[in-house]
Amino acid sequence: MIGFEVDNTKNGIESVAGAPMKFGPGTFNSALNYYHYDSEFKAYETQAVLKTIPLVPGPRGYGALERFLTTDPVYKKTNNILGFDPSVYPQR
Repeated sequence: MIGFEVDNTKNGIESVAGAPMKFGPGTFNSALNYYHYDSEFKAYETQAVLKTIPLVPGPRGYGALERFLTTDPVYKKTNNILGFDPSVYPQR
């Protein structure tokens, strides 16, 4: 990495991702929490910009990507899981 390295622990994640989500002392803004589906969609979208992949063939690839993420058995089970678990990261 250039410039810094992120610690892959709760403290490291909070130092980078938690800061903009802070809503008050010890709580996070739930409106800024995201679902697993959102992060996977963005990851595939970003990868398609860097390298053409068959799943996302150009501008019409969004429909194919959405179908893949909502019908694939592995992704289908995890699409509605929040990125930040409210039991670990109190939200309001």
